[in-house]
Amino acid sequence: MAGKKKESRSEKYGRELLVGQAEALFGVKPETAAGALHDRHGAEFTLDEARSFVSQFMKRKVM
Repeated sequence: MAGKKKESRSEKYGRELLVGQAEALFGVKPETAAGALHDRHGAEFTLDEARSFVSQFMKRKVM
């Protein structure tokens, strides 16, 4: 069972899918997720990667 859970965490998802499900996955508006993923290389991300990018984006200081 642990193997299946680990596999699902390493599964990659497209940017559009992650942005479309931003509120359910990350608790942010789709526009926020789009901004967080905008300058990231690659078109697909794991959920952990995307969560990390959104978290970093939300913690940035506004100048």
